[in-house]
Amino acid sequence: MTNDRESETVTLSGALTEPSRANLSVVILDSTRGTRHLDNTLSSPSSLKPVESSRTVLDWILHALSSYGVGHVTYVGSYQIQKVIERYPSLGYRFQTNPRRGGEAAGLGLARPPENCDCLVVRASTILVPQALTRLNNPDEGLSVGYYDDGHIQRFVGLISMSASQVENAFDVAESLSRRDQTGDLEEWLSVMAAQGFSLRTVDLDALAAPIHDTVAVARTVFGGKGRTLEQVRPLVRSGTVLEQVRFPASDWVTDDSPILGQIQRVFPASQVVVRSSAGSEDGLEESLAGRFTSVLDVPTGNLDQLREAVDRVVGSYTTEGRVPHGMDEVLVQPHISNLAVSGVLLTKDPASGAPYYVLNIDRHSGRSDSVTSGTDVNVDTVYVSRIADIDSLDADVGACITLAQELEDLTHLPSLDIEFGITKDGTVYLFQVRPIAGTHRTFELADDDLAQELHRVSEFLDSHFRRHPTLVGKTTVLGTMPDWNPAEMIGTAPRPLALSLYQRLIGAEAWSGARVAIGYRDVRPEPLIVSLGGQPYVDARASLNSFLPTDLDNATAETWVDHCIDLLRGNPRLHDKIEFEVAITCLDFDFENQAQRLRQAGLGENQIGDVRQQLLRLTDSAITGNAAPNAASREAQFDGLKELQRRRRNWTGETQSDAPALARRINALLADCERYGVIPFAVLARYAFMSINLLRSLVTARVFSENECETLLRSIPTVASDLTRDFAQHADGAMSKEDLLELYGHLRPSSYDITSPNYANALDIYINRNGATPSEAAYPDKSQAEEIFDSHGAEIGALLSNFGFSATSGQLRSFILESIPGREWAKFELMKSVDAALEAIAHFGQILGFSRDDMSFLPIDMVVRGANESANSAVGTEFRRAIEFNKKRWNLTSAIRLPHLVTSTADTSAFLLEEWTPNFVSAQRVVAPPVVVDAGFPETSLEGCIVLIRAADPGYDWIFSHPIAGLITEYGGVASHMAIRAAEFGLPAAIGCGQRIFDWLRSASLVELDCTNRKVRALS
Repeated sequence: MTNDRESETVTLSGALTEPSRANLSVVILDSTRGTRHLDNTLSSPSSLKPVESSRTVLDWILHALSSYGVGHVTYVGSYQIQKVIERYPSLGYRFQTNPRRGGEAAGLGLARPPENCDCLVVRASTILVPQALTRLNNPDEGLSVGYYDDGHIQRFVGLISMSASQVENAFDVAESLSRRDQTGDLEEWLSVMAAQGFSLRTVDLDALAAPIHDTVAVARTVFGGKGRTLEQVRPLVRSGTVLEQVRFPASDWVTDDSPILGQIQRVFPASQVVVRSSAGSEDGLEESLAGRFTSVLDVPTGNLDQLREAVDRVVGSYTTEGRVPHGMDEVLVQPHISNLAVSGVLLTKDPASGAPYYVLNIDRHSGRSDSVTSGTDVNVDTVYVSRIADIDSLDADVGACITLAQELEDLTHLPSLDIEFGITKDGTVYLFQVRPIAGTHRTFELADDDLAQELHRVSEFLDSHFRRHPTLVGKTTVLGTMPDWNPAEMIGTAPRPLALSLYQRLIGAEAWSGARVAIGYRDVRPEPLIVSLGGQPYVDARASLNSFLPTDLDNATAETWVDHCIDLLRGNPRLHDKIEFEVAITCLDFDFENQAQRLRQAGLGENQIGDVRQQLLRLTDSAITGNAAPNAASREAQFDGLKELQRRRRNWTGETQSDAPALARRINALLADCERYGVIPFAVLARYAFMSINLLRSLVTARVFSENECETLLRSIPTVASDLTRDFAQHADGAMSKEDLLELYGHLRPSSYDITSPNYANALDIYINRNGATPSEAAYPDKSQAEEIFDSHGAEIGALLSNFGFSATSGQLRSFILESIPGREWAKFELMKSVDAALEAIAHFGQILGFSRDDMSFLPIDMVVRGANESANSAVGTEFRRAIEFNKKRWNLTSAIRLPHLVTSTADTSAFLLEEWTPNFVSAQRVVAPPVVVDAGFPETSLEGCIVLIRAADPGYDWIFSHPIAGLITEYGGVASHMAIRAAEFGLPAAIGCGQRIFDWLRSASLVELDCTNRKVRALS
């Protein structure tokens, strides 16, 4: 092997067979990353991807070339090229050392053909048959470009042929592209050549060549025609029944419907039929369940007018929303099956990522066959089934669907299918439709085996974690994304390694439990609260429930209660975001008789219940009066701690040294201070705020406060959010400078632990209200209203406190509630300043070492701060780069893993039902308005008068309250979560934590009803 540094090429081997087409030089170009595994030794280049059985893409290419009788062949590769050399030693090779520089254009420069040679360029991820070369390679035509039909438009297939007279100039263009360090793919090369006057002849190679990532096009190439459609598999299917059918092009119907009507009546005389859509664009992975096209059920064939109207409706749906009819649009007519117990759609890949999951949208209620495809019925179950699932362990209807899907995969050799099915009450499975799904939207980059292996490891972890714990009470546990410190709301369900490790260090290590020990709860240290399942954060409910036990509660009582709570969660997954209020009992409030009934249901005796009550009284009374033992739990101590955090942060952020070791020390110190002086005070005040919510709700139950008074009281408590809204309005009016605004709020960022999310200081224009409209002055809180409500019921509250055994007075309870709720928000506000300072220091640290924010997001915090205590080795940059690249692959796997939000058994790694959650409604208002989905930045449309939809919203999203929005809906969030408190403060109708099923249903709507009075939220259109 020789190394040519100037051209960055390496010639690896060279023996070629004697050519039969001596004037044709072939370049097989492989400048992509191929098939990636976590274990790099298992990774392979694109050309070695299997097509069917053991035949690879390169086998197909070489077979076509051999049949065509090619001459000189050069393979230009990079990623895992040694595996190609081992398998095909007779090819000529060029090694592209850095395909990121110049891309495919630079690769072409390594394989410039000899003089007077025609040239064929083949992308190594393209399969082809010999006829493709016969059709493409016409030297007299100059430069020919192969295209194929992906069901929507004509796309470049990865084949280019050029005559000898074109070669030199074309390769000069490629070399110029590579020098400019462009993306340099073949598409750009063709675009530049066209702009420079090259004559490009387009050649239709549909069903003769296809990029390997487009499974539909591959099917047409491998099997011919449109692939194995319903008609082709009908005589072969054994696990289901395929109904007789009439299929016809929509264009034929438009031309003349009479012959088609006659055919339908001949095939289905005097019967009821279903007229189904089979549109060309239904092959799209993201559109398969969109319900865009019409199907009509129960159509009598004996009534020509009704039959014609049904087909007209289906054909007419192909031109809705400005869609242009496609030549592949068809209509399918089948017998109507009336006694369905189950119907739905099954995808053999996850539509969100292309990962290897079976995804079922299954209707077990309506008896109709179109409830899922119509997209109008929310009462549909979504079931995820992994490829490692044991079919015998699944529900019978799910198992029957998976068996059918596996048979269809074997028959069609297609990995991505869209299957419509129905199951009758006697268990007969009907296959209504099967379509290949284009794979162009796959975001799961790794091999399917990697996900299977990861799920096995998650299952092993769960098996160990669900066993009895040596220091915690409770026979087993469940894991949830939303209990307690709700990681799904704060860092998302698939956070990057830096965000996850930061959250685990700051919150989930010991600070969370240390704060509760100070209040008077049981000490569970050093048990972590947050565990990672394949990179996804979950709260250990057993650890959480143990930490809510009064410190002196005996183990027998504690064990019985924790076991009951775990069983309650397992039987009612919808409670997983309400653990502090509807599962655990964390304080003594004025509704204890209902709590006592729950304790009795757990099997506790009256003496045990009395002990629980007495200990909760002592703990709650100490919190209210401030006479906590130790005094470290007083509210004043928490405020003092936060002031100390401010002082220490100023010391470190004022540090002038900015070399890598100094930054590592600064980051480590900021985080250590954050744990001690930020997280613990915040955790204490948050617990007090949750107690306050409990006490307020119980005052309503005790009929001291009315619902309206309670809502008014919460709305009148000022917090940092109301300050932010006021200050944003003043900035919009010119009364506050941008500098002053950023001095106060510059540290905030959506996704507070994500270094790639810009903070307000770096991207204020993203969050600022562009149209100048602001909420009315009436939305700003007036604390005196809350004080007046308390004072007007002072005697009743005092008597109630005394009757329950509290030493606290009504005034002390008022101070406790009015200080704790805003105190929690201020503590979080100050905590986020230190988190932001640490993230900005991490970004600077990465910049010094040559890494971007995106790069640093893939490094766990332990790697970053290691330099605070030890000198870096000389290869630290290489070590970081390797870790970043591995963690990027691991995060891609994390993003693809599907697990339920409440994991109750190891079986959940194989299959689970996506639960519908019960939202936490705020206010007693009803609003009907269009929805606007907000991600990290400001949407293109105005928020004014709209219901804002956010998957997860932490303090960094408080900018939305500076806009006159009509309501708020979040996918994640609990009854006392950040956004629930915010919505209550502003008197804003909200549904917090509605879950994925409801959220995804609402985000596709054009109009949403949010009715908090009747506790419902739905799409109206």
